[in-house]
Amino acid sequence: MLKILLLLSLSSVVVFAQEHHCAAPSYFEATILQYDHYTNYYRRGKIFYDAFRKRVRLIEKTSEMGTRPTVDMLLLFEEKKNYTINMKTGKCHQSQTESEFHRIGIEKGDHFAQDMTIGVLPHDGVELSVWIRYENTTSSQGMHIHEFTHDHCIPFYHSFEGSHDGHKVHYHSSYFNVVTQVSDPDIFMVPKECYVRFDAPIPMP
Repeated sequence: MLKILLLLSLSSVVVFAQEHHCAAPSYFEATILQYDHYTNYYRRGKIFYDAFRKRVRLIEKTSEMGTRPTVDMLLLFEEKKNYTINMKTGKCHQSQTESEFHRIGIEKGDHFAQDMTIGVLPHDGVELSVWIRYENTTSSQGMHIHEFTHDHCIPFYHSFEGSHDGHKVHYHSSYFNVVTQVSDPDIFMVPKECYVRFDAPIPMP
């Protein structure tokens, strides 16, 4: 179904204007659909995003062609910590990360591609601005394509094709029902499943 929707979207593209600069929201929440073109892995979930403090939370709802259960992930880039909860067992895994935070939005060095309309305006369509970013770092090499709404710079679509840590990568993410605020102020708190239990029995040697 996701492939069909993508093809329908591409077939209804109409170029309509020149370059349009905008600033993407620094925080938002949205429904996100992600698809991996190499593995056919698909997942749907809820994303919460805070660029000010470099925090992201992704709570998976469904997945297909996956080799693992759905997860609840909290990424705290300033603290360099990741928390991942297995939604089936409720167990939490904590890890350190050296990954850099990548802001969702238009950055210095991004290249404007085009403005376009998907669907039919004013009621059944949306105006988008398309931007391209080339990445060539130690860990990642490839091309990003970002699409944002023309007037408010709301994230709509993102794809990356290239390599990461020596592995070929080709995926895309689509955003729906984007709200430029976070409804739950505690969503970026460390989940209770990840608390250290001091009352837990200590195993004997």
